[in-house]
Amino acid sequence: MATVKGTSVIFGCDGSTATLTGLASFSLLQSSEFAPDADKNEVMDSGGNVKTVVFSNFRSALSGELIIDGATTDSDTLTVTSFPTTGSLVTITDAEFTPAAGTWIVDSPGPRVTRTNNAPARATFNLIRYDSNSLPS
Repeated sequence: MATVKGTSVIFGCDGSTATLTGLASFSLLQSSEFAPDADKNEVMDSGGNVKTVVFSNFRSALSGELIIDGATTDSDTLTVTSFPTTGSLVTITDAEFTPAAGTWIVDSPGPRVTRTNNAPARATFNLIRYDSNSLPS
């Protein structure tokens, strides 16, 4: 754990977990990016200047990288029996950045796993949530 001197900051991704079907948990979040978004329609006057801006289809996107881990300690192996596909639901718990917490839809492209012989297996993911209509509900 880092030692912080000075003002309080959010350091790293500690306190964030994700639960996906087929895996014990993804609890070692390495990085994430949260981005709220919306569609935009600009209405212009006869001079080509914007007179009205309409925002709709509010949504949030969340992407990240996790180390695949399990409930068993002191083990160098973990068996993954299934993996979430595009359209699956994911639950994110984040005590430090609550806008990222909640239920999300696995977006396209779906999750990817990277494995090497000198590092833990890592999964990267893209998630989406449609805020205006509470999707997923």
